[in-house]
Amino acid sequence: INMNTHQWTELPIKIPDGPTSRHVALTLPCKTKALIHNHRCGTDHVYVFDSLTESFVRQKTKAKEEGEIDASSAAPQGMGLHAACMLGSFALFFGGADKTQGMSNEAFLLNTITWEWSKVDILGMDDDGNDGNDDIPCP
Repeated sequence: INMNTHQWTELPIKIPDGPTSRHVALTLPCKTKALIHNHRCGTDHVYVFDSLTESFVRQKTKAKEEGEIDASSAAPQGMGLHAACMLGSFALFFGGADKTQGMSNEAFLLNTITWEWSKVDILGMDDDGNDGNDDIPCP
């Protein structure tokens, strides 16, 4: 969309590997590129759209090497219906459905500088029955 004229223009290119739905798209910190994650993205790639060249790149990703971590558990399998947001140079992905329509409550971080995935531990209720948020300051 052209934000000055509010007119949509169809690009002459298509996303690699065919059409997509139930995906997430995030503006990267450089503001001219968007990260796209969908059900076709395995543990080894995401798509990046460059608005300056109007082209897609299949960006390779890898699991962050932390001890004996299993690479397949440090990155999301192909997901759809998930949520995502940017946190500085990190993309946070949460939930969604896998290719068998099984629902997930897992969370993952993707470092968009090193393109390394990390699984996020979600903390549950603490000993005093709270949800644990009372210990996390938020300015």
